Amino acid sequence: MARIKSNESSIILGAVDRFVGSLSKRSEMLAIIDFHSKERFNWHYIPKARKGLSILDMTQQEKSNAKKLLQVLLSPSGYATAEKIIQHEITLKEIEESKNISRFARDPMLYYFTIFLSDNDFDIFGVRVEGHHLSINITIQKNNLISVTPNFYGANPGLVKSGEHKGLRILDGEEDFSNQIYLSLSRKQLSRAVIYDEAPNDLITKADFQVLVNTEVGLSGDLMLKTQMKKLYDLIEIYINRNPSGFSQKLSCQVKKYPKEKIFFAWAGSPELGVGNYYRISTPSIFIEYDNTQDDANHIHSVMRYIENDFGVNSLSEHYKNQHWNYSGLFLKSSICNKIWEAVWELIAKA
Repeated sequence: MARIKSNESSIILGAVDRFVGSLSKRSEMLAIIDFHSKERFNWHYIPKARKGLSILDMTQQEKSNAKKLLQVLLSPSGYATAEKIIQHEITLKEIEESKNISRFARDPMLYYFTIFLSDNDFDIFGVRVEGHHLSINITIQKNNLISVTPNFYGANPGLVKSGEHKGLRILDGEEDFSNQIYLSLSRKQLSRAVIYDEAPNDLITKADFQVLVNTEVGLSGDLMLKTQMKKLYDLIEIYINRNPSGFSQKLSCQVKKYPKEKIFFAWAGSPELGVGNYYRISTPSIFIEYDNTQDDANHIHSVMRYIENDFGVNSLSEHYKNQHWNYSGLFLKSSICNKIWEAVWELIAKA
């Protein structure tokens, strides 16, 4: 499992410290939550009420420090994409207003910053930055960056078809590289890669606590051509490179050292514009999912997760034992939800 003990972790700690230090008493009550609270695992990517301190409720100084914090939680390219996702709420609001739709508040100020502290001690802490179509979750222990997942980016619309931002595609690489891989596959390769004829209408793992679906499905890397494998590595790196650069480099090297038979690419649906598609990529450590089916297949959900270490739970297993804190109930619930959802979709796909 990639972990970084370096200047990178120290930079994040410094940014968290400055952000927390700038909070008013009211803001502190909203932004800081106990590290051992189950709220730390209550992540999601839909528009909904959230715990934490929203940008809307911040002072100018708090906003400034929040922006600097988000910048160090991500790579420069990851931060640029996150900012586009946040500002994309304005575009979505304009589109929905033109269609007389008003189901949810669409506001780039409704993104929430939460710091999870253990007895106000920075020896172990977590950071979550979250709102519609964005969820960044960082866990650090003893100056080790031990987890950067779940890491979710989404875009609605995936392609802006009119207006000031016509032609904008925030997650173009995630879409284009996967289509190129699919279109390069032979019939024999497709017989392994395609797991459903029709794409599911969302991520199979949704916003569950852990990844507990069968990850070793699809076309394994040892059955791919060198050019296909290179494109697959390039696609994986798009997700990895959202994160702090030092961590990303180490994780990327780790993935490339895995035996190719342990890396899988799975597909559902069609690469045709306007037709839903889905893919997943799994390695021994990370799991990637992408779905573009909603709103006439112009609404993207994409996520990178650790198979066993979202929120650092595997790395922190000894810590949790010492705290007498049991998260097995969450784990079991997640497992049941994952398996039921995947089984239901398999029945639908075969019908």
